[in-house]
Amino acid sequence: MLVAKVLNRAAGFHTAAVLRSGLASKKRNIKHTEERLVAQEANRPSVILGTRPQEEAKLWPECALAKCLVNAQVLNGWSKAGEETKEETKKWGLHGEIDVPDIGTVTIPKATNYGVGSVEKQLFINELPAHNVRLPFEARGSPFTSVFDSQLPELSPTELDNRWKDAQKKEAAKLEAFAKVIDLRNANAKGIAYENRRRIILEFSDPKNPYDPGRAEVQGQFLYFTSHLFVTLSLPSSCPFDIQNP
Repeated sequence: MLVAKVLNRAAGFHTAAVLRSGLASKKRNIKHTEERLVAQEANRPSVILGTRPQEEAKLWPECALAKCLVNAQVLNGWSKAGEETKEETKKWGLHGEIDVPDIGTVTIPKATNYGVGSVEKQLFINELPAHNVRLPFEARGSPFTSVFDSQLPELSPTELDNRWKDAQKKEAAKLEAFAKVIDLRNANAKGIAYENRRRIILEFSDPKNPYDPGRAEVQGQFLYFTSHLFVTLSLPSSCPFDIQNP
């Protein structure tokens, strides 16, 4: 009888609350562990550079790779006359609003596509247009003119002046169009990536071999640029109608 009374009294107790408390504690521990692992992964140093994510924002602008790559602020910002150093002027060559001989004032981009450097700018902008303007008039008075050219009537000074002005306008329009074509600001993602690779090769090659794409330092910068920076530096958001952008 005594045992039956004890069992009847114990029947009012249940272990469900204890079991639920243990499961809730286990879930909390698992959640805290996951949060700790996520926080550790977010603050994990880079296996390549050894820097943490919050440190890259401070260190990246000062590194050599960032300084040699295409920068939207540099492309869109024009330095006023007298503000650029001799090194910058030598690097960019002709740019801004310049007076081209026999043509007039033309706006030339600072950074260009297709490997057009300071030497090519001098040739394509300062020399060829002026040569194209003068060529028909110089050929007309040349002793090597053909029989058909010698039979053409002589032009009056007014007609010569009008033709000279027409030739200037045509060459100025061609030069303006050419400047827009080679302007790096009009390049798509592939064009900017090509320019970045070219700059990396020139920046990290050995002075004895200034264009050495197979050098270990160059290949290392290629790897970092391709894996981490291509999407952010190709500027797809600034060219929404460019179908070549990723």
